[in-house]
Formats: sequence, C-alpha cells, structure tokens
Amino acid sequence: MRLLLCLLIAAPPLQGAPAQTNPLTAVPAPVSASAAVQTPTVDEAVAAICKQAPSLCDETTQVVAAGRDLGKQAQDCAASSCDLKTIDSLNVSEDELTRRYFLIKDKERGKVNAISIFSLIYDSDALLKKESERLIPPELTGLETEFKDLQVRTAGLQSAVRAKTSDPASMVSGAGRLSQDGDKTLGRFTADSLSIDRRASNCKVDDADIAAWRERANAVAVGLSTVRERLIALQQSLKMTPAAHLDLSGLLKGAASGIKEIPHASQPIGGSLQLNKITGFSQGQVDPLTGKPGLDPSAIKPDVLAAAVKAAAQAQAVINAQPARTFLDSPRLPPPTLSGFVAQPTIAFDGTWNPKIVGTKTPEEAVAKQTMSQSDMKAVLELRRKGQTAVVGSPQSRASLIHPQSEDDCAVVAQQQILVQAGVLSNADPVGTENALIKFAKDHHLYNNGTPAAYRGDLLVAHNMLITKQYNAKPADLDTAVKTGKMIQVAVDAGVLWNDPSESGGHAVVITGAEVSKVDGKVLGYYINDSGSYPAVGGRLVPAAQLLKAWRMMGNAMVVPQ
Repeated sequence: MRLLLCLLIAAPPLQGAPAQTNPLTAVPAPVSASAAVQTPTVDEAVAAICKQAPSLCDETTQVVAAGRDLGKQAQDCAASSCDLKTIDSLNVSEDELTRRYFLIKDKERGKVNAISIFSLIYDSDALLKKESERLIPPELTGLETEFKDLQVRTAGLQSAVRAKTSDPASMVSGAGRLSQDGDKTLGRFTADSLSIDRRASNCKVDDADIAAWRERANAVAVGLSTVRERLIALQQSLKMTPAAHLDLSGLLKGAASGIKEIPHASQPIGGSLQLNKITGFSQGQVDPLTGKPGLDPSAIKPDVLAAAVKAAAQAQAVINAQPARTFLDSPRLPPPTLSGFVAQPTIAFDGTWNPKIVGTKTPEEAVAKQTMSQSDMKAVLELRRKGQTAVVGSPQSRASLIHPQSEDDCAVVAQQQILVQAGVLSNADPVGTENALIKFAKDHHLYNNGTPAAYRGDLLVAHNMLITKQYNAKPADLDTAVKTGKMIQVAVDAGVLWNDPSESGGHAVVITGAEVSKVDGKVLGYYINDSGSYPAVGGRLVPAAQLLKAWRMMGNAMVVPQ
C-alpha cells in the first residue's frame, strides 16, 4: 500500500474479548477488571507477556506502572479538584498509554489475555471524564463572556468613530486596548479548543458532550473572526499600524515633571494619547468604551499621578512582553484569486475529457485513473465549456502548495498548506517545513504515527489560527464553507478518493475550490490538493458525488479556517 492510515480513527479491537461499548476506541473492548471474571490479574498478565514475548517485557512493565500512577493522579484530582491544565495532561497520558497498550497487543499477537492491563488504564477514564465535565463548560462560559465583552466594546468604538464623539487620541487608545484584549481572548480560545480535543482523544469525537463543547468553541471562533476584521478596519480608519500597541513611554519619562499626556508612537496625527482606561482618567471627554467622561486633568493630584505612573509602568511591562503576532495579525487566509484560471491537470481549457489511461506516471494519468465516474466528469466539463459554471476559491494558485507527504502525515501536510497560504510558514523548503511540523506535533502530543481524529486542525490552532471543526457535518455545511473560497481540510476514505478499494482507509486532503453551477448554485465538483496521491496532485477536480462519498465514509469531518 502506498499509504497507511494517516488519520488514526480508532484502535483495533482485541480478539476474543467480551464486548462492551468503550468510548476510548468506539470498538468492542474488554470488560472492566472490576467484573466477576478477573483472570489473569494485572501482575499475572505482565508475567505472561514477559514469558511469551521477552522483548516486550520492559515496555509492558512501564505501561502498567504508568497506568497505576495515572489512576492515583485521577483519584487525587477527583478528591482535590485539579485545574484544567492538569486534567489536560492526564487526558494526554491516558491517550498515550492506550496507544502503547494496543501496540504491545499487536506485537505479541494476542497470545496473552491482557484485559486487566487495559482495564487498569481505562478505569481512570470515568474520573477524568467527570473532571473534564466539571471544568470545560465553565471555562467555555468565561471564554464566551470575554468574547461578548470584546464584541460590545468594538461596536461601541465603531459608533464613536462614525459619530466622532471622542477625540482621535482616545479612539486610538480604545482600539489599542481592544487589540490587547483580543490577544488575551485568542489565547484563551486556543487553550480551550485544545482542552476539548484532549478529552475527545479518549472518546468518540462526536460524543454528545464533546459535540456541544465544540459547537460553543466554533461560535466563538466565528465571532472573534468578525471582531478581528472590524478592529482591523477601525485601525485603518484611525491611521494606526496593524500591530499598534498602547505606548506609555511618554508618561514614564515625564512623570517627574507632571506630564499628563502620553505620545502614541505609531499615531502620526500630531495629537497625544491622554491617560484614560489604564490610569483611570482622561482629558474630560467621553471614553468610547465606557460612554462616561473622564476626570479633568487639572483636577489630578500628585498622589493620583504617582499611582497612575506605577500602573502605567506595570501595563507597559505587559505590553512589551507580548509576542510580535497579535490578535489583529493572527493567521487568516488571503482572499481567493481567480485571475486567468485554467484548472490543471484535470481540465483542459476547452473542457474536453478524453484521457488515455496507460499508467499513473503523470498527474494527468493519475487523475484519470482515480476518477470514479467518467460520465460525471464529462458532464461537469461540458457545462463549464458552455459557460454555465463558475469557479470559487483559488485552485490554481493553491495547487503550487502541494508536495508529496513523507510518511503517514497527510493531515500535517494539509495543515502545512493552510499555514503557508496564511503567511505563517515559508514554502521555500516544503519537506523541511513538514519535518519541523511533525516534530512540533509529536512534542505537543498531536501526532502518533499519524494524526488522531480528535487532533485534526490542531496545528492550526497551535499557531493561533481561528478555526471551526465539525463532525457529522452535512453536505450543505461543506458547500457553504467552500463557497466562501476558503481552504478546507476534510477527512476522506482514500480508496474511494483514488478509485482503488485496496487503498481504503483514513486520509486528509485540502479542498482549494469548487466548480459551481451558475443556474442553481449547486457544487458540481471539488478541487483538492492531495499529498498522498502518486504523484502528488494539486488542483485536481473530483466530481461531487465521489468526494462526498469519500467524505461520508470518514464521518463528514471538516476543519474550516476563519
């Protein structure tokens, strides 16, 4: 096979084990060690593996020791209410121990009944599930509250700018503070999104609780994206640089002489930034964020100014410690471009489709062989030839982002293309960048001989990109996202996508555009970049029925950058 499963959907079932529903794997799993039948015990199972497969003895012993430690930590957390960061770490440990267990079982070929070892790991799951259910919902509520506050204040500043009810310096100050608060909210979204997926890695990704949490996070991602665009527009109207921050250096330097104004380093309008939200007073004009007038500078007493200077120094230290990439320049895809579009290699400009399938040495031959229905392809191309279709997205320019994946890392390469398109990564050395991303994913427990289903899109999240994730999405959801022109990561069955049943299994590709009917708006075909195809193909047109079938077989999962 030219591609193994690059999306780890579930661990293999244990042969001959009594079946019960197991949220860890969504496949038949062994009964708990607490059941009436407890033969062999954990120690007996370890001894049997050491005897039957000595090379696995050390690894089995380590897994058991780590499993017992996980159980103790889970019990301690249940008793003392650990924080979410700790629960995230324990969820990662459970996920990794489960994978190590199944690897041991695979290598020893089922000669030993090791149900009790699995149960040792799995018995911690109920405690971690309960703690996740205690911590994640209120954390999401806090995220939603922060976002709504940011949204309301942004709307207030927009109104103030339109109505010119505040001086330019105060409005610049307001935009700067909103940008900084946006940084904080974006960071919280990143952490919360990953927390959801840490829990999802130990149960079905479409579990009811997980789905509800993800829906809330998705709503915040979409809303934050809108707020970000509004703030960028505000900064442009106020002639601020895209990453402008509040600069308090003028106040700090002039404190001894009683200066009550702060020059804004990136504000060239000749005014000055009055002390306001941070220091507690302004020039006496209306603060666009609160709607209330500030104090008159003439009424400021020396002790008040001293306190303001101290507060300003602390605020400036926080500002100086911020990373270069902020909320307003967090990664997002550029608008799609279609200038001079001619789809290659799938579509000739005249719309003909008469491939000679003599092998798969060229992209054209590969695409022809992988097309499941020649009649569907001909129908799409005939409509295109008649001028009855339109292309959405940027399939031609994005085709250059593709390169062959190095291992079972299709989801990594899919996200790499999106990060390159968003300007986060360079495409000068695609393979070197791919290897760096694989290392990053491994270091952050997002990769294990492939990308687990729960962690699809999390390389984007880890690079501060706002995304939405959906499982069991509807074709209408996919088409709505596609028609925005965005790049979309989807999970598909490789066998269906490549028209080769022998290659059936999880795979990830990027949808870069679509061919849409001008008559009824129906998506007739999807353009994809496929790193697993041989040779790797960028800008391949896949008839809608074929891609939707491949997508449906992998749970209709998609990741959409915002």
